[in-house]
Amino acid sequence: MAEFLQNITFAEASIIWIVVILAAVLRSFTGFGFALAAVPAFSLFLSPIQAVVLVSLLTLAVNLFYARNYLTNVPLNPLIPLVVAAVIGTIIGTQVIKSISVEKFQFWVGCSVIAGCLGMIFLRKIRIPVNNFTTYLTGFLSGIMNGSLAIPGPPIIIYALQSQSTPEKSRILLMTFFFASAFIALISYGFAGFVTMQSLWFFLMAFPAMLIGDRLGFHLFNQYGSALYRTIAISCLLVIGILITLKSIFY
Repeated sequence: MAEFLQNITFAEASIIWIVVILAAVLRSFTGFGFALAAVPAFSLFLSPIQAVVLVSLLTLAVNLFYARNYLTNVPLNPLIPLVVAAVIGTIIGTQVIKSISVEKFQFWVGCSVIAGCLGMIFLRKIRIPVNNFTTYLTGFLSGIMNGSLAIPGPPIIIYALQSQSTPEKSRILLMTFFFASAFIALISYGFAGFVTMQSLWFFLMAFPAMLIGDRLGFHLFNQYGSALYRTIAISCLLVIGILITLKSIFY
């Protein structure tokens, strides 16, 4: 513990808390976005491995902490095939990245996300049918993106927004899917030796901030979710798509 405290400054600890609270508010309100918001900020002073392990630990822990509030309402029919297909897609995704450049793949992913967002904006009344084909395809594509880019969100976000009848159902489906994704990721990180005592100290330091942000986001969702959920979710997804595309062009 003493060694850990010597290796992190008060400013770094404060930044971690601020980042975690803001990212947790986004996650709690929309059901997604925690990793996308937190990992880039963490990477400024943590190694990439430390950043992704910390995000996975926080995501898994907060979902376990509040599981009783939403797991009873999880739509199991789409969730189980989504997760099964995502596992398969993740395995294949790690191989895909070997045969195509990261920049090219990111470019097409970013363009696809932007196109999907524009489609949801201008074709609001179109619903994605919840059947075996669309469900397995969504899980598979999310897995491909998870394995190759560590960004599983866009396909499942589009699926949840278009297939679920209410903001509450979309949010619960997303939170549960990312809960499962974090669990799978931590198993992989554990076998790879990425989870260390330092990872656990970072987690213990940041988890109170995660709880604060989660409760604040939950409160905002109860107050404004029905009116603003779709607008905020699509806006965040559109920003993600633009950032992925720009990263592929300029880096």
